Amino acid sequence: MKTKTFCKNLNCIIMILSFLLLILFVSAAHAQPTNIAGPAGSAAFGTQVVNVPNGNFVVTDPFYDDGTTLALISKLTGGVLDDNVGKEPIVVLTGGNYFVVRSDNWNSGATANVGAITLCSATTGCNGKVSLSNSLIGSTANDKVGDNGITALPNGNYVVRSVNLNSATLTDVGAVTLCNVATNSCAGQTANPANSLVGSTANDKVGSLISIFPNGNYVVRSQLWNGAAADVGAITFCNAATDSCAGQTVSAANSLVGSIISDKVGESTVTTLLTNLPNGNLVIHSSDWDNTAANINAGALTFCSATAGCPTGVLSSANSFTGTRAGDLNDGMIAFARLAVVALTKGNYLIQSPNWNTSTTLPNIGSRGAVTWCNGATGCVGEVSAATSLIGSSPNDRVGTATDTATVGSKTVVCTATDRAGNTANADAVYQVISNQVMYNFVGFFQPVDNLPMVNIATAGSSIPVKFSLNGYQGLNIMAAGYPASSPIACNANEPGAVIEETVNAGNSNLTYDTGSDRYAYVWKTNKAWKGTCRFLVVRLSDGSDHFAKFSFK
Repeated sequence: MKTKTFCKNLNCIIMILSFLLLILFVSAAHAQPTNIAGPAGSAAFGTQVVNVPNGNFVVTDPFYDDGTTLALISKLTGGVLDDNVGKEPIVVLTGGNYFVVRSDNWNSGATANVGAITLCSATTGCNGKVSLSNSLIGSTANDKVGDNGITALPNGNYVVRSVNLNSATLTDVGAVTLCNVATNSCAGQTANPANSLVGSTANDKVGSLISIFPNGNYVVRSQLWNGAAADVGAITFCNAATDSCAGQTVSAANSLVGSIISDKVGESTVTTLLTNLPNGNLVIHSSDWDNTAANINAGALTFCSATAGCPTGVLSSANSFTGTRAGDLNDGMIAFARLAVVALTKGNYLIQSPNWNTSTTLPNIGSRGAVTWCNGATGCVGEVSAATSLIGSSPNDRVGTATDTATVGSKTVVCTATDRAGNTANADAVYQVISNQVMYNFVGFFQPVDNLPMVNIATAGSSIPVKFSLNGYQGLNIMAAGYPASSPIACNANEPGAVIEETVNAGNSNLTYDTGSDRYAYVWKTNKAWKGTCRFLVVRLSDGSDHFAKFSFK
């Protein structure tokens, strides 16, 4: 590219160089550290360096000037000013054979910010410019296809979430598009009602969250969907094998929806609830659901089968397990959704709701509390009550806090009943804790850490951000005591390796969570004394599962 004669200062030159971004796809010939110079005129070569499991890596360059490109496998660029190709996080898909380039601000000619999603091979990369022929794109200005993220499915395919997609006449209806990797089904497509699940009114923002099943099916959670009132919310089950949601508009016919303003079905204000059951099914939490217009925030738990899906229609006690009344000691039935859900073997689970209250006809109402057993194959429906649950007999009994699930084995809880005349009676209820583990949906480590069998080559003494996802925020108390931890292992020169390109300042090692990327991060402070050795990093979660990454220190 030639600069025009009127551009005579450095700032002007940099502005022109930033007219497009570049993704360079490079072959890693060996696992030893290699210094690679960026193209001539580049000021930010290596803004992102993403390793893929076969040893290749992706380098993004936000000031590419089409200068010297070294010995590259491929080169993917934007075409006009501010396309920003390579700016958003690169997503490596399950299996590691493909990665996805997300370009929220990609422009289609004079139409600004339509967005683009491009599938690239981990072996051959992507070549040329981002375009309709090789990408899924939007069709109107500010569609920003993929702006809400890419969700990698366990079967290797991926889902594109575009909450700002516009219809012909309405803004931000939102869309969720399933892309098949084997056929590259999304290339050459615009995200639209024919190939996506979409909203029907302005600001529906379909696809704000997604919950995935281990079998590859998924639930689209659209908390701001507008139906009978504003922001009633909806949850929609999608069969990934048949792409059952393509061509669908969210409605009570294909989704479970709210009916009262700000029900926000599918939204949970809770951070400690189980959503993934050990048998692969899900429990979806709707903290703001209202039993009636007077009983706000009663809360609801909806069971979804990995194969049969979620109930459809208007959310009620006929298809979900719900709270009854507002308030409940000023926690409302948000407190009902702020209960503990304990997963038992085979997917059965206990709902502990210590803040539940009984009929307001009794005096001195307090938190009687309740414990409810649910079948992991069919879930629970109805309202929490004496008919469905073990409940407290007196105000402030707070049943649900008394159950002991810290260890497995046979347990006993004392139940006390009091009638209106003041007569009391006690009885013991025996229950069995088969497993006290909440099961998390861990799908692997994210960059800069590579998953096994890749060996991560790092500088001894550096601080490495260890990133992973549990399919949504599960709180910050997810680690087993004493973990993450590492242990020495023998080095093997024949194993494939990749250099850790991203380190951080030492700081502290607290666990953090980023909502935008749905990723946890733990800063692992390595030891300078580990130089020349290899170690396993063990991330043991509170569900008892261990997740390993291997490191070689230089």
